[in-house]
Amino acid sequence: MIEVYYGLEFYWLLLVPIAYYFFQALSLYIVGKLGDGIRKLTDHFLLLNFTYHIIGLLLIPLLLMWLLNPEYSNLFVYVIGIVFTFFWLVRILRGIFFAVRNKVLWYYIILYLCSLEIWPLLAVYSLVGTNIKG
Repeated sequence: MIEVYYGLEFYWLLLVPIAYYFFQALSLYIVGKLGDGIRKLTDHFLLLNFTYHIIGLLLIPLLLMWLLNPEYSNLFVYVIGIVFTFFWLVRILRGIFFAVRNKVLWYYIILYLCSLEIWPLLAVYSLVGTNIKG
């Protein structure tokens, strides 16, 4: 719907959310194997999958409403962005609580946030933002 609404012809952008999820899951797996802490990351894997399942369940009715009411496209774009941002923040906070409970040092929590959460979102935003404007 976003491609139809904005008139984009970059169909490969449909793969960005899927690639973002697999990047996070693969990064967690690699970090767990390298650091021999895959057991400590089990809660975070479950949280990652649970969060994206809930987002998907919430987006199904939103997308159906959007299909039935295309005149409210501006509103639906913002609502979908707010839903994603809210659940992203909840997942980050719960992930920090899981890490603190498993006695992970704060240094590693900050390193994780910068390298595997914030940086990929900025990279995706800059990639998508340049293609939408140009």
